[in-house]
Amino acid sequence: MSIASNIVTVTVTQPTYSVQFCAEGLEQGDQATIEVAGQGYVIQAGGCTTVSSLSGSVNWVAYTSNEGATPSPSSGTVSKATTIYITYNYPSRTYSPVQITNFTASSTSITQGSSVKFNVSASGGSGSYYFTLYVDNNPVGNTVGPSSSATISYTFNEAGTYSVYAAAVDASLGASYSATSSTITINVQAPPSTYTLTFTETGLPTSYVLYGNTIYVTWSVTINGQTQSAQAGQPIVFTGLSGTVNYTVQSPITVPVNRYHSEKYYANPSSGTATQGGTIPITYSTSSSSSSSSTTSSSSSSSSSSTTKHNVSNLSVCDSSIQNGDYAIVNNQAETGYSGTFTIIDASGMKNDAYVAGECSASVSAFIRSHPVGNGRYWTTP
Repeated sequence: MSIASNIVTVTVTQPTYSVQFCAEGLEQGDQATIEVAGQGYVIQAGGCTTVSSLSGSVNWVAYTSNEGATPSPSSGTVSKATTIYITYNYPSRTYSPVQITNFTASSTSITQGSSVKFNVSASGGSGSYYFTLYVDNNPVGNTVGPSSSATISYTFNEAGTYSVYAAAVDASLGASYSATSSTITINVQAPPSTYTLTFTETGLPTSYVLYGNTIYVTWSVTINGQTQSAQAGQPIVFTGLSGTVNYTVQSPITVPVNRYHSEKYYANPSSGTATQGGTIPITYSTSSSSSSSSTTSSSSSSSSSSTTKHNVSNLSVCDSSIQNGDYAIVNNQAETGYSGTFTIIDASGMKNDAYVAGECSASVSAFIRSHPVGNGRYWTTP
């Protein structure tokens, strides 16, 4: 008798799993290596790395980062899918102060409208910086970095002399680690066949006080559609002009005297033409008849017309017939504190002030009653 048998082979496959290793505390640009089951893997700053197809119990080891940060924990054993967080700590470090090691310009003498390239580099701190260019103490363009050096270009659109320097701020350590360069002087010349016009101003008040606030008076000049402004008493300069140009001076300029009244200042000359460089003086006054035009830097003015005086009594201060030099007769001493004859020296302002005060239907005596005698703004005793 024979006996037959079957042999069955059974293969048992051990299950696999994945483990994620994450780095915490690594500074930007740094990286570290871990070893899992004898195989090396890299973890970048702020990132994680996943090790797959692990089975059974596996040992892992974390090593010091490229920049010297030590891991915690530094080793362990894993046998199932999980995430392991490794914290990296840097040793205490002392940083040297940041300093600018190089600051140069491609040119220090250029023509208006040209660009200059500034090269700057620094050392100290963490070794990486943000660079900013300053022209006449004002930051210009975009901040460049982080890097150890930079090239920054700037276009000078106006003729003149400029002071330029660069500032470096440590990209990792902040403003406490920063430095500024020495100053480079850039001379910008107007293009050939061009000239410069300077306008000077006199006659305007520099400021006035309104509702307790000091407000500075400004004036402006326009040449060929380009307007420049300055505070009263300060010059206005146009460069790079060529050929014949037309200019217009802001006129009139209204300056409040008080909450009820404003003075108008008229420019002399108020317009003109120029064909060459020079200085054009502008004089402001409250007389509109002094405004005139000028060619190049010469100016002229016409005398104000005389006024025929006549006596007026109980006349509405908004009446258009009031003129400078008219007499206002005031007889109501009980209300005005004065009885006598006044000479009107600023009829236009008198009308304007009365209008603002809502007294257009009032008489001269009522107007003076509201504005006590003695301020001397609109009338004087004969």
